[in-house]
Amino acid sequence: MKMVMITVGMPRARWVEEAGQEYVRRLSRWAPIAWEHVAEAHHRPSGSKGVEEEGLRLLRSFQPRDVVVLLDEGGRSFSSVSFSQWLFEIYEGSPGRLAFVVGGAYGVSSAVRERAAFCLSLSSLTFPHELCAVVLLEQIYRAVTLRHHIPYHHA
Repeated sequence: MKMVMITVGMPRARWVEEAGQEYVRRLSRWAPIAWEHVAEAHHRPSGSKGVEEEGLRLLRSFQPRDVVVLLDEGGRSFSSVSFSQWLFEIYEGSPGRLAFVVGGAYGVSSAVRERAAFCLSLSSLTFPHELCAVVLLEQIYRAVTLRHHIPYHHA
């Protein structure tokens, strides 16, 4: 099985792209992962039209057997150890890709929410969506290192 992180928009800050690609590179040794992007909407900042446009793009990026995990501040939160356990239960038991979705600055459409099998919260705090992408990739990397007993996580 493969993992994919799908974000709305390309990273604007160079450090975001560099940090994200560093974790993708590290992860590729143990788990096939890709970082894909869908275009941001042109209807900013009005919000709802743009969110619907981005939602259609996200829905088109999913494959039928994908297990979609939506990042959402109201989703379930984990410790790093329990996230690792959860991740590998899903990863090993799913027939398609494990698709993590980081929505745009104005959130995601109701259709994307309905398509999601699971909502995941990185924190009850609000972060810029680009930062969420990097934090998510780091946590996936941490989960993989825990699973493979690589000395990265310190309890």
